[in-house]
Amino acid sequence: MSPVWILDKMRPEHLGRVVEIERQSFTTPWPADAFLSDIEGEPWAHTLVLLDGDRPHAGPRGYVCFWTLEGELSIQNIATHPDDRRLGGASRMVAEAFAEGLKAGCQWAWLEVRPTNAAAMDLYSKWGFRPVARRLGYYEDTGEDAIVMCARVTADAGGVLKGSGNR
Repeated sequence: MSPVWILDKMRPEHLGRVVEIERQSFTTPWPADAFLSDIEGEPWAHTLVLLDGDRPHAGPRGYVCFWTLEGELSIQNIATHPDDRRLGGASRMVAEAFAEGLKAGCQWAWLEVRPTNAAAMDLYSKWGFRPVARRLGYYEDTGEDAIVMCARVTADAGGVLKGSGNR
């Protein structure tokens, strides 16, 4: 049975767990101060943690950082704990980013992803993201390119916002 995912605002006390998930997820992880900058930053910077509704005491199981600025939604960072992947948490976070984007009047969503991250590209394509550009040598750790993806921000994107929001 899949968890019931709950989203909450990221707070400084979440950073230990968030940074741990970040390190398990990426070869060039964000430092804690990068997350803190968005937590304490501009009103268009959003930081959320993903909690398991059946085990909220377990702390964050994932997180998403996104911006809603000048009519565009930009997903900056998103990850789930390795034990919780493919259980709908990432989709729940994208759903919330899209919902916040709609509230802010965003029409387009943007993100960058490694071409070797097939799981992420599969998730994003379900939300209507399509490749629109390639940033050559974008990732400093490997020299790998970044695929720039774009999607229209709509209430029915991914089929999640019309449903329970927990798919």
